[in-house]
Amino acid sequence: MRILFLFLFLFSSPAFAQDLTLKQAVTLAGHDDPALAQIESSARALDEKSVAEGQLPDPKASLGFQNFPTDNFSRSREGMTQIVVGASQEFSRGHTLSYKSKRTKALANGTRAQRDVRQSEIQRNVRQAWLELYYWEQAAHTVHHSESLLEKVIEATETHYSTGRQNAQDVIGAELELSVLQDRRVDIDRQIEMARAELAKWIGQAAARRDLPKDFPHLPALLAYEDLEKSLVNHPQIKTSNAMIKAGNHGVNIAREQYKPGFGVGVSYGLRDGSLDGGGNRPDFVSAKVTFDVPLFTAKRQDKRLAARRYEVASAQYRRDDVLRNLKAMLETDYANWQRFDERARHYNKTVIKQANENFEASLQAYQEDRTDFSSLIRAQVMELDTKLKLIRLKTDKAKAQARLLYLQGEPS
Repeated sequence: MRILFLFLFLFSSPAFAQDLTLKQAVTLAGHDDPALAQIESSARALDEKSVAEGQLPDPKASLGFQNFPTDNFSRSREGMTQIVVGASQEFSRGHTLSYKSKRTKALANGTRAQRDVRQSEIQRNVRQAWLELYYWEQAAHTVHHSESLLEKVIEATETHYSTGRQNAQDVIGAELELSVLQDRRVDIDRQIEMARAELAKWIGQAAARRDLPKDFPHLPALLAYEDLEKSLVNHPQIKTSNAMIKAGNHGVNIAREQYKPGFGVGVSYGLRDGSLDGGGNRPDFVSAKVTFDVPLFTAKRQDKRLAARRYEVASAQYRRDDVLRNLKAMLETDYANWQRFDERARHYNKTVIKQANENFEASLQAYQEDRTDFSSLIRAQVMELDTKLKLIRLKTDKAKAQARLLYLQGEPS
């Protein structure tokens, strides 16, 4: 049993954890997000409230003691003395209760659309954080490889110097270039820790500490630009705005119902004791009444409330138009970036990287054969390193632009 426990402990430890893929990071994100839980609780609260607001107010019961003589409080001496038991029920104006329930339900739907917005934002942010961490880790590998090459150059330079074929300046220059490269790697390590901290904010420290795969990730395919633009009307932000407009329209309906009278119905039963002059028992009393509002003076109450509700709807519509305009601007910017990053990455991958490699190899060969100086070799080496890093950055920036476009396109939760 101890051996089995030790085996499970070792192979469940971070040392044996699998690489954290982009898809896994997206899956992990949002599971423990307090904002999502808060939004969902708010939506459920509005669901419950919508049911309650569609109900009539509770009926009222009454118990009264009427017309008791104050000298002896006798129930039978006076004919008007009675114990009155009653019940009443109020009815709202028109279909006010129904519209109130629908308005609150629309607010609940809008809150759930806000939850979808939050989920989409988490997905986008996790992808961008993962991609940024991927870039810096690949940059660290690339710089480490350049360090190894430069160390070989230093060995060759020192060998040439010992035989009198190179001067001391070349040796010092090579060591200086190595020191600069090492400082660059230290700064890259700093960037890695910052990117890892940003990713950990969404998926937790343990998951963010896992290694990333070396292969570049694949993101879901994008729609054509025209289809992307059409899909914006179904974006969760627009759904949130639509829900607010729908709730506002129900508010207008509620304001219109206030021009109608509200009703109240009441019934009471009076119990009497004592006898009539003729010898019979006094009869009990029963009463019924109907009360209703008389909305005659509407200029400063109903009219103003209706106007206010209409302005609120117009405000919500303008807000939706502004959100849609911003989404379209984001689409234009990110789509242009995505296309241009793709073009540049293809150019670097096809031409620039090859030329930089050939230039460095030719410079190294010429330096070993004393046909070029040390500074030319260093320039070629730095150019090769910069082009490799640039290609990784272009691919990463393209993927980050694609992640933002996927946020606009919308994906199943």
